[in-house]
Amino acid sequence: MGTDGRGQQVGESAGSGDGLRWAGSAAAATVGRAVAEWLAERGGDALTEVSGWALASPGKLLRPVLLVESAAAVGGRREEVLPAAVGMELLHVGSLVHDDIVDGDELRRGRPAVHRRFGTPLAILAGDGLLFAAFEQVARCAERGVPARAVQQAVGVLAAAGRDMAEGVARELGWTTTVQGAGCASALADYAETARLKTAALLRASCEMGALLGGGGARQVRALAAYGQALGIAFQIRDDLLPYTSTAAREGKPADSDLRNARPALPLVLVGALGDARARTRLTALLADDPSARHEELAALLEETGALKQAQVIAQEYALQCHQALDDLPPGPHSQVLRDLIAAVTATDDADADVPGTDIGRQR
Repeated sequence: MGTDGRGQQVGESAGSGDGLRWAGSAAAATVGRAVAEWLAERGGDALTEVSGWALASPGKLLRPVLLVESAAAVGGRREEVLPAAVGMELLHVGSLVHDDIVDGDELRRGRPAVHRRFGTPLAILAGDGLLFAAFEQVARCAERGVPARAVQQAVGVLAAAGRDMAEGVARELGWTTTVQGAGCASALADYAETARLKTAALLRASCEMGALLGGGGARQVRALAAYGQALGIAFQIRDDLLPYTSTAAREGKPADSDLRNARPALPLVLVGALGDARARTRLTALLADDPSARHEELAALLEETGALKQAQVIAQEYALQCHQALDDLPPGPHSQVLRDLIAAVTATDDADADVPGTDIGRQR
């Protein structure tokens, strides 16, 4: 593994308490090393230390793993698509740097957020640099034998995903959680669309790009794109549920960030559909107060109204869509990994988070 110049290892899988297990994955380990190599190649430019800080506490490496496994599932070679996989992690981390600024979060995976450590101007610039580096990495796949046409298509997919992510965050910023009974169907539709844009776009792109760069046919590309989109929405629902269903500490961002910023978490939206007027009034009062201090009361309300259970049901519906999409892929070890990932991504309790039949280890 490389370091960020301050003794901090970069790209190394770290254990986490959010229940997902990834570190034993050969793909994740390979990507982690490649990310460290990418940073070492920077040569100590003005943003190396800042980028190294952002990359020093790696996440699940879910997006690059999805890209690599999608490519392999359609017959592609891991070595040829590895630069693009690194690019997906760089883009994801860059987006998190910007998200923390937008949300005003001071911690990221238990460490000071980049803007708190280096100041907002450098954080913005480092995030920008990571985002643009993703496109550079995809282009490098051509040097490893990927046809130019496939690289061009993958770049287009990545650009569209970036645009969708920005739109999704903008939609989220304009949303104050709806708790009134009227319009709850519309609120649920708005939630799904926001999740599709903000969270699922990059997972969909990872799978679609992997299929393109791996030489998949049109039907396989469509299938993996559909898989990634459904997986992304299920993943967002899981993230919404974790503060209420997991005994593990969340290491990605402060647990009260979404509540503090009035983000449209699905269990809260569902109170409008399932709760009576008293429940909606109670939710409004809890959100107007300090949500982190009233967490137990809020969790009890979501349990009483059935919002938690219904959110889990909806997540499983998206999980089923994932399985159905993979039916268009030939059976094999890599398509099986993609199936096993569904259980890991949709698990909302620590006891359910092990992924049987894979070498995926623990990593947030």
